Amino acid sequence: MTRISLVIALGLSACAPNNATVEDGQFMAYLAANTSQSLFEDKLNFDDAEVSFNIDCRELDDESDRLEAPIDNCENNFEEAWLDSDGYVAIGGPLDPWRGEGIITSEGDIQIGFHQRLPGGEDFRFAFVIDPNFQPQRCSEDGNGNTVSEDIDGNWIENWSADVDGGMMYYLTNGGFQFNPASTQEIWTLPQEWRSGGAWGRFAAEDLQVRAGYYGSPGAYNDIAADEDAAVSPNDLFWSDMDEGADPTSDRGHQSLISDVQDISDEVNDELAAISAPILTRVHTNEWRTPDQSAAGLDSWVELHYSYVHFDAGSSFEKGDALSGEFQLVFDASESQTRVMVSGRFNVDKLKRDRWVTDDVQAAKQTENGTVLCGDSDDSGDEPAE
Repeated sequence: MTRISLVIALGLSACAPNNATVEDGQFMAYLAANTSQSLFEDKLNFDDAEVSFNIDCRELDDESDRLEAPIDNCENNFEEAWLDSDGYVAIGGPLDPWRGEGIITSEGDIQIGFHQRLPGGEDFRFAFVIDPNFQPQRCSEDGNGNTVSEDIDGNWIENWSADVDGGMMYYLTNGGFQFNPASTQEIWTLPQEWRSGGAWGRFAAEDLQVRAGYYGSPGAYNDIAADEDAAVSPNDLFWSDMDEGADPTSDRGHQSLISDVQDISDEVNDELAAISAPILTRVHTNEWRTPDQSAAGLDSWVELHYSYVHFDAGSSFEKGDALSGEFQLVFDASESQTRVMVSGRFNVDKLKRDRWVTDDVQAAKQTENGTVLCGDSDDSGDEPAE
């Protein structure tokens, strides 16, 4: 289900294990001058920060409104359009958490969270969670009329992991959505079974939600975030209208789209490097999915990812096991224009079970009610339920 445990969500760090650490971690926060509650409360000490500077690319009628001594990063038509929507006070430095927790939740997900002390005494805490058994499936019928589960498109983690050198790659898809190419005012939220994992955080006074992958230009997603009625052009979408059964690796239209998205990714990375962001976007091509000439689904789409968890080869997800890897998270504040970006390597010396929440209620109710899921056997002798 990839939901954040209440232990992290409520900040009950004293009750959680301290069994996770970070290496080579960095964070940068970009606090929006006009909407950041963290700035309004004035509890951060920017003088003691490892990194601190101002960004201000706004078009202003009165230059006296501009933030003091902004860095020279301004350009026309940012891909990351939020960069000129407000002024930003940036603060960041090494990620050196005073506490880290790695647990198995009641639903069997892997959750890793950290708490970082900020200059001035405020806290930055965040957690990411993944489903170790993530594999989207559909229910179908075999030749004998029995319901069976079958993988959708193939092995998602195996194909995502082809983007990295070894280990298991999890792009975080919770909260992701697409635009319908035939009517871009219609938004398609990724269904539950496609949600591999997510992340949550709080930086000083601001709640954060992880940025899932984009299936169109960053500008289109920024426009919708600012105004839900904003017009999105079909030309902004990362979708190619391939024939059913076409080979994406040789389809000219899809290959041209991949090249265009890679160019956008490179431009985004240049823009973020100019503001010392500790992240690099990744492009996933979906060339392993067979096109069905329908925009619904992920075949024929190209993805731009900001947030992921990459587990090292040999990592295991059972109680008492050790695991390690790298993470990269981009957070958008829930109620302001603030952005927070963080990356690093993590180590969990021994996974522990979360003891502070109830058992998986959904699984318990299924057992209590005798619910037979697709593909499961039914000891009663009746036909499996669809």
